[in-house]
Amino acid sequence: MKKLFCPGPVNVPVDIAELAMKTNIGHRSAEFEQVFNNIKHMTLKMLNADETHYICLPITGSATLANEMCISSVLEQRDQVLLLTNGVFGDRLKKLLEIYHIPYTEYREEKGFNIAEVARLLSENTFSWVLVVHHETSTGILNPISDIAGLAHKNNARIMVDAVSSASADYINVSEDQIDIIVTTSGKAIGSYPGIALICVGMDVYREGIEKTSKSDYMDLFANLRFSEEAGQTLHTPSTPLFVALDAQMYKVLFSPIGNYKRYKKMNDYIRREMVKLGIRPYLEDDVSRSVTLSSFLLDTAIYDVEKFISNMNDRGFVLYIGKGNLKTLGLFQIANMGDLRMTDCYDLVENIRKELESGDSKWTSK
Repeated sequence: MKKLFCPGPVNVPVDIAELAMKTNIGHRSAEFEQVFNNIKHMTLKMLNADETHYICLPITGSATLANEMCISSVLEQRDQVLLLTNGVFGDRLKKLLEIYHIPYTEYREEKGFNIAEVARLLSENTFSWVLVVHHETSTGILNPISDIAGLAHKNNARIMVDAVSSASADYINVSEDQIDIIVTTSGKAIGSYPGIALICVGMDVYREGIEKTSKSDYMDLFANLRFSEEAGQTLHTPSTPLFVALDAQMYKVLFSPIGNYKRYKKMNDYIRREMVKLGIRPYLEDDVSRSVTLSSFLLDTAIYDVEKFISNMNDRGFVLYIGKGNLKTLGLFQIANMGDLRMTDCYDLVENIRKELESGDSKWTSK
């Protein structure tokens, strides 16, 4: 079986896979209600969100669906948004703002925001919302959401955070930072199958939005939240096997003696250190804040064909991802360490990268 060293989907533990395959329950049954409500409570615990001030909505769909649900349901054309972006996934938020005609000002910094500039933009303008990605997965950068949230609220703006690949790995404290909306997903750092989005919403946002006129049926955030809270079920038909798998995996992670952070950091540090030894340069310098779940590296494009390298590593049994957009032209590739991976898998990965480089098979044929 191939090892997925990519930022989702991830390798799922065998016991979780077997549980999902053999469990058949109806989505209006008491058994499913228990699973559904377990996930809601564990999501709030994972995000350090106080249950008296936050509610959670798990929904069948990708994190992009969840982001669109939030933007289309919560934001209005009268809002003014400060969009902080430093990569492809920040740009996805921008695309959603444009689709729904939400006015925004973009501040873009590829390798980290100048917090003083964020403060200036917020103090000199009247923004109602700040949108930011926590872990910009296209590069590996980890944005300082605590500092940004503090500045947002100081200037009477709310904050929505895309924590798609950071939740359950990098530290998040929703209550302490007073984050108004935060979105994540099942199939990345949590370590389950893709297909369930998790939305955490502050009670103030929920109360203000509950009477809003919906722009959509399936993506009506407030109708889904209301039904979830009142009925303890999903408004629309969910993927029950995915919910069963997520329930079991979240329980395993939350009550692990070491948790995901320490395990992921150990693997991430090892991979980064060994890549440098092999002469492969990291995209982000040591002084840039990075996630513990992913690193981006640069192959010398004068020597190596990065697409061929990725393909050859796939043949060796290791799935890596090539850089997105313009990053691909830099020779950028990504190694993620999420899901059911062990240090022995990391040792095998590094050894196979070494063998691949030594073989010369990934070099340009014309060289």
